Amino acid sequence: MNPIEAYVQQMVGEGYEESVAREYAKQYYAQYYEQQKKRIEAEGIEAERLEAEMKEREEAERIKRLVSKYGSDSEIGIIRETKQISELEEKYTRLELIGEGG
Repeated sequence: MNPIEAYVQQMVGEGYEESVAREYAKQYYAQYYEQQKKRIEAEGIEAERLEAEMKEREEAERIKRLVSKYGSDSEIGIIRETKQISELEEKYTRLELIGEGG
């Protein structure tokens, strides 16, 4: 027996008419399931945030190891430089530059 039906039977046992009990149970469980859905979504978002933080910390540790290994003025400097956008890249999209087959 599903939770809604069990709740209906309980209310009928307490003296409510079945139609009233059934309507009340549907409303009650609709709210309950909506709250559960929101809670699960929030937990998922929190898990994604924590995973992103963990990856960010791992990346920071990796960079620290590289800096300590190579020093800050060597190859590691190349990694941290931002990509220079060429004049062509500013004017055209990638698809326009390489064509549809590329």
